[in-house]
Amino acid sequence: MIKNKHFPQLLKKYRMLIGVVCFILCYRVILSPLIIRWQELNDKILVLERKFKKVTSFLSEEKEINAFYHDLSKVISIQSLESDITEQERQTQTFRFLNESAKKTGVYLKSITPHKLKIQQEYKMFRIDVNLESDLAGLVRFIYYIENSPQLLKVKDARVSSSKDGMLLVRLQIEKVVF
Repeated sequence: MIKNKHFPQLLKKYRMLIGVVCFILCYRVILSPLIIRWQELNDKILVLERKFKKVTSFLSEEKEINAFYHDLSKVISIQSLESDITEQERQTQTFRFLNESAKKTGVYLKSITPHKLKIQQEYKMFRIDVNLESDLAGLVRFIYYIENSPQLLKVKDARVSSSKDGMLLVRLQIEKVVF
């Protein structure tokens, strides 16, 4: 047998080369797919956490949603009742609502003038002109009552001027939608 003094060094280099090749193979075959799968699972977990937060926020708003649904069901029931009501009865209900709102807010109604019913394609609309006298706080509350009424009233135009005694003279143009 021939003894070569470089033979142990060559053996060391081959061992190191075999180790590097084994490491690369292990990384490509085992570790890389595991890392990719881990990242995919983390992404799925993040998506599920976001969905969970969204659902829990809906659950925390359950009372508000139920209140909104209850108000909406009142509007729908009022609309179904209104389909059997004549135009004059509908105007009377609206005038009654405006008078009640004025009393609640401290607004003095000077006049209420109805206009003819306009028939659109899917709905009907009639306009009411209201002249009133009020302070600013009462006017704001009155408009709030109108805009949030279950009768689908909307203030289309408002003209405000001041009187000599410090009160506001207001002319409102209110529209009501009827289906």
